Amino acid sequence: MTRVFVSSTSKDLGEFRAVLRDALAEAGYEIADMAHFGAQDGDAVQVSEDELKRSDVVVGIYALRYGYIPEGSTKSITEMEYDWAFQYKKPILCFVLDENFKNPRSVLQKNQDPEYGEQLADFKDRIMKQRVVATFNDAKGLAASVIASLRKWESRTNKNSESDDPPEAVTITINADHNSGVIVGKIGNISGGNNNFGSNNTTNNNT
Repeated sequence: MTRVFVSSTSKDLGEFRAVLRDALAEAGYEIADMAHFGAQDGDAVQVSEDELKRSDVVVGIYALRYGYIPEGSTKSITEMEYDWAFQYKKPILCFVLDENFKNPRSVLQKNQDPEYGEQLADFKDRIMKQRVVATFNDAKGLAASVIASLRKWESRTNKNSESDDPPEAVTITINADHNSGVIVGKIGNISGGNNNFGSNNTTNNNT
């Protein structure tokens, strides 16, 4: 079973992580998430690093918070996790909140940490330069994109083969059809090409 390490800030992305955890579990993945680590010896930084090392692939989710900076460090745990993925040669799929996202009532914008705005901007800029990223606007769209990206990564690598190519994240645009009660979407490969999914790949609004 593929073990997926989920890296993100928690105060703003709690709902997103919960929806993603459910989607990953339903899709048959083992989840490494701080919320599931339980009581362990060692501080949060060491536990996080150890759990990441034990995982097969890292999913990084980045929005409007830089995250907790441990005492004595200049980096947030979220940025440390990004660096560990490189250090331990873990594939990392990166998902960044759409820069046009605007919703004053959203928990994302209510929980920004402007005092770390410059560090967050620098971190995101580094991600954009180093990785092929996908964007997201909502929790269900993010979960669908993550699952599609993991499936693509698995099909390319078969998990057991070596590849020098970085994994690609996939963006899925989801629109609810209120008349039919289904969600219709479009899968977009970041490097080009789109695949529509509809009647054979629909998700009921009530699930």
